[in-house]
Amino acid sequence: MARVGIVKHREPFKQVFIYQRDPMDIYWGMTPLPHAIDIIRRELGDKGVNDLIKFVMACSHAAAVAEGSYWNGAVTEVYFFAIPNAKTSYEPYWGLIWKQKNNGTTFICSEVELPWLAEDMI
Repeated sequence: MARVGIVKHREPFKQVFIYQRDPMDIYWGMTPLPHAIDIIRRELGDKGVNDLIKFVMACSHAAAVAEGSYWNGAVTEVYFFAIPNAKTSYEPYWGLIWKQKNNGTTFICSEVELPWLAEDMI
């Protein structure tokens, strides 16, 4: 099951890239979302947390509306990851990974395209 999609959104996330894969069970180097919220609050304040919430909503919406998506809305844990930004060292790109409870389908959402997952775009 390899699907990928681009869904356009309003600011601050003009578009997100959404990928759908068979179940993935290893999340080394990723931060559970509640912990990421604590870190972002400490580092970026309430505006950073508000931006993260908007990003989570954009990703959830993208998974729900992407053509060919198997998204049903029931998830296990959500993990946050950061991707280095070549333009600035203090504003990495954000990403999320989550699995569905019913069948383990794994969704990956990013602010930037992840070309190595191109065959998984929905």
